[in-house]
This record gives sequence, C-alpha cells and structure tokens, in this order.
Amino acid sequence: MTAEEQKTGITYECIRCGTKVTSEELNSLPEIKCICGYKVFKKARSPLVKQIKAV
Repeated sequence: MTAEEQKTGITYECIRCGTKVTSEELNSLPEIKCICGYKVFKKARSPLVKQIKAV
C-alpha cells in the first residue's frame, strides 16, 4: 500500500469515465454511483511494479 492509500483508504476507479473515488466517499453517498451515473467500479492498482528474478 502506498502512503496515500493508507491515509485515504482503498481507491476505486469508475470503468466508464475513470474518476477515482475513495471508499469513504462511496460510503457517504446514499447510492454507490459515479458522477457520470455508472455503477461499476474497479479497485485501482498501485503504480508500483514488482520485479521478480527468473529462476
């Protein structure tokens, strides 16, 4: 987890428009919807890429 995610919680991204929303913001809304009206979100991945040595 990055330092930003630790402070704000899990970040979700709208599939249609790409708007990023935290889990706290989604919980405060009466209905789980993006500002564009779409209801499908995906969990945003961290920009950190893990590198593993080949065996």
